[in-house]
Amino acid sequence: MAIFILLVNIFDIFINLNIPTAIKHKYMENKNDFPDFFSTNLIILPFVLALMSMLVLLNINKFSIFLNISRDIIFFAIIISALATFVNVYLLLLIAKKNSVKHTKTVIIQRTSEIILTLSLMSILTDEKFYGRVYSQLFIFSIFALISLFLLIKMVDYWKFSPGYIKQSMFFGLPLIFHAGAHLIMAQSDRVIISKYIGYETVGIYSFAYNIGIISFVLINALNNSWLPFFYKSLNHHDYNILNKKVKKLSNVILFSSLIISIFGKEIVYLMATPQYYSAIKILPIIITGNIFVYYYSIYINYSYYLKKTKTIAVNTLIAALFNIVANVIFIPKFGYIAAAWTTLAAYILLFILHYLSSKRLFREKGEVIKLISLFSNLGVYMALVIMVFILERNISSLFLIIIKVIIVCLFAFKIFYKEFIKNER
Repeated sequence: MAIFILLVNIFDIFINLNIPTAIKHKYMENKNDFPDFFSTNLIILPFVLALMSMLVLLNINKFSIFLNISRDIIFFAIIISALATFVNVYLLLLIAKKNSVKHTKTVIIQRTSEIILTLSLMSILTDEKFYGRVYSQLFIFSIFALISLFLLIKMVDYWKFSPGYIKQSMFFGLPLIFHAGAHLIMAQSDRVIISKYIGYETVGIYSFAYNIGIISFVLINALNNSWLPFFYKSLNHHDYNILNKKVKKLSNVILFSSLIISIFGKEIVYLMATPQYYSAIKILPIIITGNIFVYYYSIYINYSYYLKKTKTIAVNTLIAALFNIVANVIFIPKFGYIAAAWTTLAAYILLFILHYLSSKRLFREKGEVIKLISLFSNLGVYMALVIMVFILERNISSLFLIIIKVIIVCLFAFKIFYKEFIKNER
């Protein structure tokens, strides 16, 4: 099942040449030519998907031998990736249109249906139960792709085909293939190197910690999606002060949620796992802090998206991925999977620095970028509290420690939210 999920992720990177992202970006530009751009790309998208799918299928035997997997898995993975593209276009447009309620409902219905059907099929299948996941995704994405395509066609004001808009999409989207590929490498290289030098059992512990960290990552992704339309609109109107105020509020929400997961990590692990996974506790705060820097760099990467400098995005991500691989090769054999958490955090910090410097350079003639103080005003407090709890966990009994943790969370919430509450009251 893991190889199937990885294949779908790989095919997602290049199969649609990032046309869905280009459509979302074009809509948020708020320009009058969006209907022409949208209809042109909606016409060309099925042909792009068919061409890229055929390239994979024509070489399916080579991929099957090289990856040592069934041809069926490759076939289903490419078809599912193609179907998912239409769903992604629809969902990305909902984000761009600030229709978060419909976006959330669609995602919940899709994911819930997929989980229910997967479990049902797995209970029926006697052999190779992982095909339950494959068949359920194929069925659910087929339905949602048809519905999404119908709704997308309804959004078209009129049909027009202009080759110039295809060039715009390619110029914007093709560099993002390298960006997405580098991100996938960053997400997988540590696990590969851990399995090679330490062992598969340790990969399980490391992956378990990252699965808990996904909680904060999902929140960050959701906030960034809701933030993007506001960001584009504010830049279009040169409302830089509003951006700083909004980012400070979002940063406080991210830090507050991250603090809860970090300091209650021990309790979360004890509730969710068996004793063999308890060692994941020590890397959880590192992973959560890494996710905070994912949020930080996402703030500044949006300037490159806004200015259509996707080559800069790709270069920065490739640099960070290369750093991450080299650091993993050097430190994981010496210090184990803990080193992987630290090198990933360092890679995200590097990515943040690169995108911050890029945004300053690219945007200097148009205006000012979001100030660092808006992001970092409470980061030091967050880190101090996480370190303090880490020390206390070694010296205080569990029940009393939980009370202390609750007090810490309440005090931190008071510090970062009370001032804003008082302002609103006045």
